[in-house]
Amino acid sequence: MKSDLKKQALLKLLSIQKQNSKTPIGLGFETILQSMKIDRKYLDFICGELYENKEIGYFDNGINPKGLHATSLGVSSYSLEKYKKRYKQENKENIKYYVQVFIPAASLIIAILSISQSIYQTKLNKTKSTQIEALNKKLEQVHTAIDYLEEKTKNSDSDSLKNY
Repeated sequence: MKSDLKKQALLKLLSIQKQNSKTPIGLGFETILQSMKIDRKYLDFICGELYENKEIGYFDNGINPKGLHATSLGVSSYSLEKYKKRYKQENKENIKYYVQVFIPAASLIIAILSISQSIYQTKLNKTKSTQIEALNKKLEQVHTAIDYLEEKTKNSDSDSLKNY
């Protein structure tokens, strides 16, 4: 999920602040929201898992939380790119899933096309065979008619020669 990339970005922001700052206070919410270009609701969504895993903590003025700071687990998660790797792994799984769906579907389509082509060829061959048989019958009839006419012509020629 893209939220994993945002979690990684938040850990990066807080880890860099922790390493560069002499005071371990952290960053205020307004600074985080402006840097990450997200709204407060989405920030709360992102912080849920990070806080549960003790990778970040809240700092406050005693009444309301003012911001966030990275814990040592958070810095470790950032340096190991925990959420970035998880995002990449999810993408690989998604691609793998779609490939596993696509290949059988494509194979099925190719098989259907092949079968329909084969059926079409069979019908075409059958039609051609039927046409050839019909032409052969007509040819046979024409030969029979020619033979009959030749016989008749021979008979009439022989009859006419007898009369002379």
